[in-house]
Amino acid sequence: MAKDAAHVARGYKATLNNPNVSQEAKERARQALADMEAKGEIGAAQEKPTRAQGKGTMHQPHMSEDAKQRGNMNLEQMED
Repeated sequence: MAKDAAHVARGYKATLNNPNVSQEAKERARQALADMEAKGEIGAAQEKPTRAQGKGTMHQPHMSEDAKQRGNMNLEQMED
């Protein structure tokens, strides 16, 4: 079964942000992410906003009105 690159990348990013992980493990995760980016496995595809992100932005009370408007515009563009 092939691994989904986006899921693998999320795991590495979680490693980087986990205070209970050793510096050595964090460095391996950084290198793995860099390798994935160099191979084109992650990057541009993850930068495109998803429908769920746009809807989530609009419903968060701590988001600015500008961010909510951009989220709404992204949703409208996705529907076209």
